[in-house]
Amino acid sequence: MKLLNKIYWIAIGYVLTPTSSVFAITCQPGQPCSATIQNPLGANNTITQFISIILDTVFPIAAIACVFFLIYAGFLMVVHGGNEEKLAEARRAFLWAVIGVAVILGAKVLSAVICGSINQLSSTHLSCPTS
Repeated sequence: MKLLNKIYWIAIGYVLTPTSSVFAITCQPGQPCSATIQNPLGANNTITQFISIILDTVFPIAAIACVFFLIYAGFLMVVHGGNEEKLAEARRAFLWAVIGVAVILGAKVLSAVICGSINQLSSTHLSCPTS
């Protein structure tokens, strides 16, 4: 029990240690000192750029997961070809994998359409996904 207690406190120490370096104290002559949190994404990022970064990160990961599940569903169909009950389960897995692919592709198309519409209707020009 003592070992688990030590591991717990060491883990808490490792988690809390980086937070002390996040705050930067800025002092200028004649003004009071203040602590600020620096933007980890850069100085000129807006919320739309942040959402674009998240979507550009999530879509490839989701596409890889969809391919994996399609391959897995195909594997289940090959392995359980003779058993009708297991084959129904494999078909259901394949159906949900195809639905997942449709959702991912639909989200990508929808984000491109919305971004294009915003660019046409306003003077704000967003960087729209091209692929």
